[in-house]
Amino acid sequence: MKKRTARYHCSLYLVRVYESQIVAEYSAEGIREGLIGKIPKGDNGYAYDSVFLDPQSQTSYGEISYEEKQTDSHRSRAFMKLQSLLETSK
Repeated sequence: MKKRTARYHCSLYLVRVYESQIVAEYSAEGIREGLIGKIPKGDNGYAYDSVFLDPQSQTSYGEISYEEKQTDSHRSRAFMKLQSLLETSK
């Protein structure tokens, strides 16, 4: 049986402007790999969360709480990378 792979992806782009001039540009990406479940599971989340499975636990994003999902989501990964870029550019 072939694996039914999936991924959530978030791209962020931030531009710093000072006196109408671009002074810095930053970009960051966050990716969350997963599998596509055959049967929707769980009522939490939206879009494809009920069929997006964590490869290790086989739990769908529809089965975990919003708080749990946000600790390691594609969005949180992208924002953490962007935050790190901003902190190192000071």
